[in-house]
Amino acid sequence: MLTKKEEKTCKMLISGYKKKLRKYVAKNTALSADDIAAEYEERFYRYMNEVEMGKERGKFSSYMNIFSGLAAYEILREKGLNEKEGISAYDYMCASIRKISYVLYKGADLLPNGYKIVRQSLLDDLEGEKRTCWDIEVLQDDNKGFTYEISRCLYFDTCKEHGYPEFCKVFCTHDWYAFGVLKHHSRFIRKSTIAENGTVCHDTIEKVK
Repeated sequence: MLTKKEEKTCKMLISGYKKKLRKYVAKNTALSADDIAAEYEERFYRYMNEVEMGKERGKFSSYMNIFSGLAAYEILREKGLNEKEGISAYDYMCASIRKISYVLYKGADLLPNGYKIVRQSLLDDLEGEKRTCWDIEVLQDDNKGFTYEISRCLYFDTCKEHGYPEFCKVFCTHDWYAFGVLKHHSRFIRKSTIAENGTVCHDTIEKVK
Protein backbone atom coordinates (compact mmCIF):
# COMPACT_ATOMS: atom_id res chain seq x y z
CA MET A 1 0.00 0.00 0.00
CA LEU A 2 1.10 3.55 -0.68
CA THR A 3 2.12 5.78 2.17
CA LYS A 4 0.52 9.23 2.50
CA LYS A 5 3.72 10.84 1.22
CA GLU A 6 3.78 8.51 -1.79
CA GLU A 7 0.10 9.20 -2.51
CA LYS A 8 0.86 12.92 -2.55
CA THR A 9 3.72 12.41 -5.00
CA CYS A 10 1.53 10.26 -7.24
CA LYS A 11 -1.24 12.85 -7.20
CA MET A 12 1.13 15.56 -8.43
CA LEU A 13 2.10 13.47 -11.45
CA ILE A 14 -1.25 11.89 -12.22
CA SER A 15 -3.29 15.10 -12.12
CA GLY A 16 -1.34 16.48 -15.07
CA TYR A 17 -1.21 13.17 -16.93
CA LYS A 18 -4.96 12.67 -16.54
CA LYS A 19 -5.72 16.09 -18.02
CA LYS A 20 -3.46 15.40 -20.98
CA LEU A 21 -4.98 11.95 -21.51
CA ARG A 22 -8.50 13.37 -21.42
CA LYS A 23 -7.53 16.01 -23.97
CA TYR A 24 -5.86 13.50 -26.28
CA VAL A 25 -8.80 11.09 -26.18
CA ALA A 26 -11.33 13.86 -26.83
CA LYS A 27 -9.36 15.18 -29.79
CA ASN A 28 -8.22 11.94 -31.43
CA THR A 29 -10.81 9.25 -30.67
CA ALA A 30 -14.56 8.67 -30.43
CA LEU A 31 -14.19 7.37 -26.86
CA SER A 32 -15.55 9.11 -23.78
CA ALA A 33 -12.66 11.22 -22.49
CA ASP A 34 -14.14 11.45 -18.99
CA ASP A 35 -14.65 7.68 -18.75
CA ILE A 36 -11.12 6.94 -19.94
CA ALA A 37 -9.63 9.47 -17.50
CA ALA A 38 -11.60 8.00 -14.58
CA GLU A 39 -10.61 4.43 -15.49
CA TYR A 40 -7.01 5.53 -15.88
CA GLU A 41 -6.84 7.04 -12.40
CA GLU A 42 -8.51 4.00 -10.82
CA ARG A 43 -6.20 1.52 -12.56
CA PHE A 44 -3.05 3.49 -11.79
CA TYR A 45 -3.74 3.62 -8.05
CA ARG A 46 -4.86 -0.02 -8.00
CA TYR A 47 -1.60 -1.12 -9.56
CA MET A 48 0.45 1.10 -7.26
CA ASN A 49 -1.28 -0.24 -4.15
CA GLU A 50 -1.04 -3.89 -5.20
CA VAL A 51 2.58 -4.06 -6.33
CA GLU A 52 5.44 -5.01 -4.00
CA MET A 53 7.69 -1.98 -3.54
CA GLY A 54 10.41 -3.72 -1.58
CA LYS A 55 11.51 -3.23 2.00
CA GLU A 56 13.33 0.03 1.27
CA ARG A 57 10.63 1.30 -1.13
CA GLY A 58 13.37 1.72 -3.73
CA LYS A 59 11.00 0.71 -6.52
CA PHE A 60 8.40 3.38 -5.78
CA SER A 61 9.49 6.07 -8.26
CA SER A 62 10.11 3.48 -10.98
CA TYR A 63 6.70 1.88 -10.54
CA MET A 64 5.09 5.33 -10.49
CA ASN A 65 6.73 6.13 -13.83
CA ILE A 66 5.83 2.74 -15.29
CA PHE A 67 2.20 2.58 -14.25
CA SER A 68 1.46 6.24 -15.01
CA GLY A 69 2.09 5.36 -18.65
CA LEU A 70 1.27 1.66 -18.81
CA ALA A 71 -2.20 2.05 -17.27
CA ALA A 72 -3.18 4.53 -19.98
CA TYR A 73 -1.66 2.43 -22.75
CA GLU A 74 -3.43 -0.72 -21.55
CA ILE A 75 -6.82 0.97 -21.45
CA LEU A 76 -6.45 2.52 -24.89
CA ARG A 77 -5.34 -0.80 -26.41
CA GLU A 78 -8.29 -2.55 -24.75
CA LYS A 79 -10.60 0.06 -26.28
CA GLY A 80 -9.31 -0.68 -29.77
CA LEU A 81 -6.39 1.69 -30.35
CA ASN A 82 -3.31 0.21 -31.98
CA GLU A 83 0.27 0.31 -30.68
CA LYS A 84 1.19 3.48 -32.54
CA GLU A 85 -1.91 5.33 -31.30
CA GLY A 86 -1.40 4.17 -27.71
CA ILE A 87 2.22 5.31 -27.68
CA SER A 88 1.24 8.59 -29.32
CA ALA A 89 -1.16 9.23 -26.45
CA TYR A 90 1.58 8.63 -23.89
CA ASP A 91 4.03 10.83 -25.79
CA TYR A 92 1.46 13.61 -25.55
CA MET A 93 0.93 12.98 -21.85
CA CYS A 94 4.61 13.20 -20.90
CA ALA A 95 5.73 15.90 -23.34
CA SER A 96 6.18 18.48 -20.57
CA ILE A 97 8.33 16.20 -18.42
CA ARG A 98 10.49 15.28 -21.40
CA LYS A 99 10.94 18.98 -22.12
CA ILE A 100 12.11 19.56 -18.55
CA SER A 101 14.70 16.78 -18.93
CA TYR A 102 15.83 18.31 -22.21
CA VAL A 103 16.33 21.74 -20.64
CA LEU A 104 18.07 20.42 -17.51
CA TYR A 105 20.61 18.30 -19.37
CA LYS A 106 21.17 20.93 -22.04
CA GLY A 107 22.01 23.36 -19.25
CA ALA A 108 24.27 20.86 -17.49
CA ASP A 109 26.13 20.23 -20.73
CA LEU A 110 27.15 23.88 -20.88
CA LEU A 111 28.84 23.78 -17.47
CA PRO A 112 32.60 23.11 -17.20
CA ASN A 113 31.90 20.02 -15.07
CA GLY A 114 29.06 18.87 -17.32
CA TYR A 115 30.44 15.36 -17.77
CA LYS A 116 30.73 14.81 -14.02
CA ILE A 117 27.15 15.98 -13.49
CA VAL A 118 25.76 13.59 -16.11
CA ARG A 119 27.85 10.66 -14.88
CA GLN A 120 26.77 11.23 -11.29
CA SER A 121 23.14 11.48 -12.34
CA LEU A 122 23.40 8.04 -13.95
CA LEU A 123 25.19 6.55 -10.95
CA ASP A 124 22.50 7.86 -8.63
CA ASP A 125 19.90 6.01 -10.69
CA LEU A 126 21.86 2.82 -11.25
CA GLU A 127 23.49 2.39 -7.85
CA GLY A 128 21.39 4.56 -5.54
CA GLU A 129 18.09 3.73 -3.85
CA LYS A 130 16.67 2.44 -7.15
CA ARG A 131 19.40 -0.20 -7.49
CA THR A 132 16.79 -2.94 -6.86
CA CYS A 133 15.14 -2.06 -10.19
CA TRP A 134 17.86 -3.53 -12.39
CA ASP A 135 20.97 -5.68 -12.59
CA ILE A 136 23.89 -3.64 -13.90
CA GLU A 137 27.54 -4.04 -14.73
CA VAL A 138 29.83 -1.06 -15.15
CA LEU A 139 32.19 -1.84 -18.04
CA GLN A 140 34.12 1.43 -18.15
CA ASP A 141 34.54 4.36 -15.79
CA ASP A 142 37.65 6.37 -16.59
CA ASN A 143 38.80 9.60 -18.21
CA LYS A 144 37.37 8.47 -21.56
CA GLY A 145 33.84 7.76 -20.48
CA PHE A 146 31.28 5.76 -18.55
CA THR A 147 29.82 2.55 -20.01
CA TYR A 148 27.34 0.17 -18.40
CA GLU A 149 25.08 -2.75 -19.23
CA ILE A 150 21.68 -3.57 -17.76
CA SER A 151 20.74 -7.26 -17.91
CA ARG A 152 17.49 -7.04 -15.92
CA CYS A 153 15.14 -4.06 -16.09
CA LEU A 154 12.06 -3.54 -13.92
CA TYR A 155 10.49 -1.37 -16.61
CA PHE A 156 10.68 -4.09 -19.27
CA ASP A 157 9.75 -6.91 -16.89
CA THR A 158 6.65 -5.06 -15.70
CA CYS A 159 5.47 -4.18 -19.20
CA LYS A 160 6.02 -7.80 -20.26
CA GLU A 161 4.13 -9.16 -17.25
CA HIS A 162 1.18 -6.97 -18.22
CA GLY A 163 1.25 -8.27 -21.78
CA TYR A 164 2.63 -5.14 -23.45
CA PRO A 165 6.44 -5.50 -23.66
CA GLU A 166 6.53 -3.12 -26.64
CA PHE A 167 5.45 -0.24 -24.41
CA CYS A 168 8.81 -0.25 -22.63
CA LYS A 169 10.33 1.47 -25.67
CA VAL A 170 8.79 4.76 -24.52
CA PHE A 171 10.96 4.72 -21.41
CA CYS A 172 14.06 4.10 -23.52
CA THR A 173 13.01 7.14 -25.57
CA HIS A 174 13.05 9.24 -22.38
CA ASP A 175 16.83 8.86 -22.31
CA TRP A 176 17.21 10.49 -25.69
CA TYR A 177 15.30 13.59 -24.57
CA ALA A 178 17.76 13.93 -21.70
CA PHE A 179 21.12 12.59 -22.89
CA GLY A 180 20.55 13.15 -26.59
CA VAL A 181 21.23 16.87 -26.17
CA LEU A 182 24.76 16.31 -24.88
CA LYS A 183 27.54 17.55 -27.15
CA HIS A 184 29.87 19.98 -25.34
CA HIS A 185 31.36 17.81 -22.58
CA SER A 186 29.62 14.47 -23.14
CA ARG A 187 28.07 12.36 -25.85
CA PHE A 188 25.41 9.70 -25.41
CA ILE A 189 25.95 6.43 -27.29
CA ARG A 190 23.37 3.64 -27.17
CA LYS A 191 24.33 0.24 -28.53
CA SER A 192 21.24 -1.75 -27.56
CA THR A 193 18.22 -2.00 -25.25
CA ILE A 194 16.30 -5.00 -23.95
CA ALA A 195 13.04 -3.37 -25.04
CA GLU A 196 14.30 -3.19 -28.63
CA ASN A 197 15.28 -6.86 -28.94
CA GLY A 198 18.70 -6.58 -27.33
CA THR A 199 19.98 -9.06 -24.76
CA VAL A 200 21.11 -6.10 -22.61
CA CYS A 201 20.84 -2.34 -22.45
CA HIS A 202 24.28 -1.03 -23.39
CA ASP A 203 24.91 2.71 -22.96
CA THR A 204 27.95 4.95 -22.94
CA ILE A 205 28.43 8.53 -21.82
CA GLU A 206 31.56 9.43 -23.74
CA LYS A 207 33.69 12.24 -22.38
CA VAL A 208 34.27 14.94 -24.97
CA LYS A 209 37.68 16.58 -24.72
